[in-house]
Amino acid sequence: MTINQRDHVVGLLDHEEWNLQEQAVAVTTDREEGMVASHRFPMYVAKDFLAEPEFILRLFLTHKGKKLLELASPGGAGRNKTLGQKEFESLKIALPSPPEQRKVATFLLAVDERIAQLRARYEWLTKYKKGVIRKLFAQDVRFKDAAGCEFPDWQESSFGEVAELRNWKYDPDTSAEALRCVELEHVSQETGRLLGYVDSKLQRSVKNRFAAGDVLFGKLRPYLRKYLKAPFDGACSTEIWVLNGKKVTNDFLFYLVQSESFMTTAQISSGSKMPRADWGVVSSGEVAYPCPEEQTKIAGFLFALDAQIACAESQLESAKRYKQGILRNMFIQ
Repeated sequence: MTINQRDHVVGLLDHEEWNLQEQAVAVTTDREEGMVASHRFPMYVAKDFLAEPEFILRLFLTHKGKKLLELASPGGAGRNKTLGQKEFESLKIALPSPPEQRKVATFLLAVDERIAQLRARYEWLTKYKKGVIRKLFAQDVRFKDAAGCEFPDWQESSFGEVAELRNWKYDPDTSAEALRCVELEHVSQETGRLLGYVDSKLQRSVKNRFAAGDVLFGKLRPYLRKYLKAPFDGACSTEIWVLNGKKVTNDFLFYLVQSESFMTTAQISSGSKMPRADWGVVSSGEVAYPCPEEQTKIAGFLFALDAQIACAESQLESAKRYKQGILRNMFIQ
């Protein structure tokens, strides 16, 4: 079927070309005019004196709207469900006057634009940090001291000479001490943030123990890029390495394990289904590191950048929650 601008497209099946997912609802724009749509997506044109397409769109994006789509999809099961056009057309929905619909749609569009701006800033900062780390550890960008003079050249050593692997164990069955225990699922991918922890006394297996300030690195599936600078004394899964700097500060080490050179070495792993970083390989890999003063400068700059990223993400999540609250109040769930 041919698409016209502001058609209201509804469907329950995935459609890769439009990036539409299950329970997808979209309003077409002038960019899609004249294109051909799959027969899996019935299209409707709003009656000007009754409905505003952007308002209808947002109604069906709510939890209540998705429930209505389910009610209008009696046939099949799971991913094989298809929208029943007769059932869909017989749905009863509450609508304010068209002028109010337009005001609501305009307001929500402004909220969506703000969310898009915040998301773009968060993504830009994240990408920028990766670029900065790449340039810093390739020594394409160097810091200078307080007098504006160059710092000494970086030194090279094996990673095992730069940092040590702690082998401090904690047995919940024999220890009287209860600790906060960090498992792999508690470490966020690529952000270096802690998502939570559990009581070590609820665990049964022996754990690695760490001190506040140690650098934790997930050795299981190292491509997931799970790393953390420990904010407290605790215990962690034995699938997590506990690292401590020898020739570098732990602040600098935290960013060193995020560098592409370290990640490349860490991903030379053993095992296919459950790949693990090999300490023998990682510890023998050559790494470059600057003098302590430049380490402090680098770590301080990247820490400040991490704070900006965390702030941008918090603002984005806050805006998304605000939108959900507005939708709940406008469209009773």
